[in-house]
Amino acid sequence: MATHLKSAARKSKYYVPGAPLAMRIQQQLHELDFALDYPRRISHGTQIRPKCGAVINVFDTGTVVVQGRLIESVAEESLALLRRVLPATTRWQCGSF
Repeated sequence: MATHLKSAARKSKYYVPGAPLAMRIQQQLHELDFALDYPRRISHGTQIRPKCGAVINVFDTGTVVVQGRLIESVAEESLALLRRVLPATTRWQCGSF
């Protein structure tokens, strides 16, 4: 990553040190106008909680796991946008997905 990009990333309120994949996902969700709670560090990764009800766990290994339950009124639109942002290898561990 170029030096100027690193410094710009650190200025973002969504920056999580040592978690470039999580940071990229958060930035893309933010650009799509997802309302996000602040990310939090979990064991071996970062947890991102969009206000649509999903819980996105981004592990340091690069594994992405989506849990939670989408809010019914925004479920269809949110799911389509999440699928555009998240890696193809994302594991969806929720019955409603």
